[in-house]
Amino acid sequence: LPTLSSADSSLEIIYTSPSGQRWTTDVLVDKEGNYNDKFRMGESGNWRVDYNYEDATGNLQSWNDSVTVEKESDEATPSVGLIASIITMTFAAAIISRRKNDL
Repeated sequence: LPTLSSADSSLEIIYTSPSGQRWTTDVLVDKEGNYNDKFRMGESGNWRVDYNYEDATGNLQSWNDSVTVEKESDEATPSVGLIASIITMTFAAAIISRRKNDL
């Protein structure tokens, strides 16, 4: 942010979810233009992120970005325990079948 008014200037960040909910946060920007902010985008779809700050001449500077959040996979990976149980049941069925045939 090259035109900050001072070393510890405030940057307003507005997160807008795909459903239209808004969250606003203010962060301090250091003299090199660096800042830190953490926000979890918990909804899949296209998010808008707006940035606003006042520059050294008192003018409002604004821009925005968009972020696409993909839906987490609903596919479940079978557990080792489930696979072991299926194998054990298959062997048990084969043994029972052989014993019945031997009788």
